[in-house]
Amino acid sequence: MVDKKSLCPEQIEMLDEHLPYRLQLLDGLCWACSVLDSSLGNSSLSLSLSGAQVNFPDARPLTNALAESGILYCRVLLNFLGIHHNNGKFTEYNPREDDFTIANLGLQIVTTDKLKSDPPTGNPDDIERACLNMLRSANKAVAHFTTADARACCNDAACCAKTVMWLIEKYVYRKLGREVPAYKIWTNQ
Repeated sequence: MVDKKSLCPEQIEMLDEHLPYRLQLLDGLCWACSVLDSSLGNSSLSLSLSGAQVNFPDARPLTNALAESGILYCRVLLNFLGIHHNNGKFTEYNPREDDFTIANLGLQIVTTDKLKSDPPTGNPDDIERACLNMLRSANKAVAHFTTADARACCNDAACCAKTVMWLIEKYVYRKLGREVPAYKIWTNQ
């Protein structure tokens, strides 16, 4: 366990602001997947912001934005934890000098064995497949315009997002002895 008093302002900012924000987007991805997998995805959507009403014929403007940002942040947070992929296989993330990773918090990187070790988010083979698919999808279908067949499916996206949230809770916040922030604003789970 890292001594809480030894955390610098940059580390505290990451734990209190940046990670919770990104976790909210993963929670939003889970919500979007549940909406897209249900008949609600075809329902009209109405948003009210400071009294201004915006109406959409269906939920896709919101679900698609949440899905794409969530997929990207699955990749960002897996890299933060130390997990990368190359040619369809997990590899250890090799951060650049200015990348902030779990090691910057004084914690050990999360190995792929930990990724698949008893998570409450599914069986290990499904989790591995889902996370590899999300890493590929983030690279090929979201971050770049490409003709590669790398589209994400809701089951893989939700499985990966739930797994990443669990990993961050277990291997970052709990390892540091910190309370997990209340980031589940979309699913309230």
